[in-house]
Amino acid sequence: MELPKAEHSAPEWQAATEALILVAESGGPTMLARIGVIPIAKVIIGACAS
Repeated sequence: MELPKAEHSAPEWQAATEALILVAESGGPTMLARIGVIPIAKVIIGACAS
């Protein structure tokens, strides 16, 4: 599933993606990445449910 263009280019999503990459590459704190990803995940799940 792809993100809609509006969400993909949103600063919040870009920051969440960068946080996930940093965690994956350097073993950083996962909580910060999770905080950024949960809101966008809810949007995606809501879109799939409708």
